[in-house]
Amino acid sequence: MIEVIPLKYGTLFKRVFSQPDVFNQFAKDILGIDLNVSKVHTEYEYPEPVGFVRSRYELFAEDIEQRIIGEIKSRFTPIA
Repeated sequence: MIEVIPLKYGTLFKRVFSQPDVFNQFAKDILGIDLNVSKVHTEYEYPEPVGFVRSRYELFAEDIEQRIIGEIKSRFTPIA
């Protein structure tokens, strides 16, 4: 059996998915999209607002060749 890291903490989530190879494989497995991301930014925010919107991303990656932006957000509900 494969041991899986419990992703109940945002820090672990970011550490795992901020690795480009993991991010690329996740996009392929879940979305069926082949990404070629070389860097994943954590807590990324555009330097200037776009229009009147200031977006903030937990994990942000951009495939420049295909003009695809990927974003992953962690949302965990504590188990009582």
